[in-house]
Amino acid sequence: MTTDSIEQKTSLTMEDLNHLAWATTVQEDDDWYAQAERRIAWLAQATPEQWHSFASAFNWSDDLSPLFWIVRQDRCDMATALMIFWLSAPGWDLMMMAKGEPDYSRPESEMVRYIAGRIAARGYRRRKIAWDADPQMRSDFEEMKANVASILNPPWNPHPDMLRTRGDAEVSESYSAWHERPEDVRTGFWLDLPPANVVTPQMAEAKDLLGSSLFYMFGLGCAVAMISAFANAPKEFFFQIRVLLGLSCWWIWSVRQKIATIRAFVRQEFKTFPATAMRTLMAGCVMLGYASWRLYIWSVSPETRAAMEANSEWVEKGLLVLPLVAIWFAFGRIARVITYRYLFR
Repeated sequence: MTTDSIEQKTSLTMEDLNHLAWATTVQEDDDWYAQAERRIAWLAQATPEQWHSFASAFNWSDDLSPLFWIVRQDRCDMATALMIFWLSAPGWDLMMMAKGEPDYSRPESEMVRYIAGRIAARGYRRRKIAWDADPQMRSDFEEMKANVASILNPPWNPHPDMLRTRGDAEVSESYSAWHERPEDVRTGFWLDLPPANVVTPQMAEAKDLLGSSLFYMFGLGCAVAMISAFANAPKEFFFQIRVLLGLSCWWIWSVRQKIATIRAFVRQEFKTFPATAMRTLMAGCVMLGYASWRLYIWSVSPETRAAMEANSEWVEKGLLVLPLVAIWFAFGRIARVITYRYLFR
């Protein structure tokens, strides 16, 4: 089946997709070595960004030599090495060794050992492309550490850099990037599916993470407004200021972790994460929180304000419960729209 007929086909069954995946893997002359050499020859004149895009949609049923070639290059970006590392199911060999099973050395094993060793030696100097670990990677990392602890001479050791966020340049596979490659270099096939209302588990988790992040940044704005109010009497409100500062730091750290997970999910769908728009949205939530708290203080009655300044039990009276519930619900709806209509569509 030609590339044009693949792109024009609008109705494909799972059996059709499996056949296409097989047809784009098995060469007519069955010369896998020649196929890998052609790809390596193209990669040799490509950029690190093109390497990353090529590897992100690689057909893992093909010969892995092009991927191994990429991770051995001096210009290989840390994000590209990490992506290939985690796509190689790095914990499999450690798990089998921890169980005392025979070593059946997968094609990926040597590449995994090389990447792990070079990461530990700080060998990947180029760190421009964006990359984030997803929750499954973090879980696998902890499992790998447990398995290594029970292996007498492990082939490699998990390193913290295998999970750390990298770079800021968004690079992902796209139709234009795929189509610009020579036909004998492309891996797999490109298929544009019609819009669907399917909500994957990753999308649902991203929606929840985004909603709580927006609420946290709103709370950060409120905390800043409260700290500025307490600053007029720092001795009386020293404890409250410390608590608010501690909460603010925790909120910022938590939001960074949540957004990193969302970025990882978006890239897995070959989408570009809108970093600038997301920063603007978060800053807007902070300013909204700050303005809302200042407006609340301004609008309350003199008696209520006096009670608040006297550090009475005004919070326990539930003056803020209903507004906070409404704000939480509103941010949840906003996150739903942003996630389902923009981030993953």
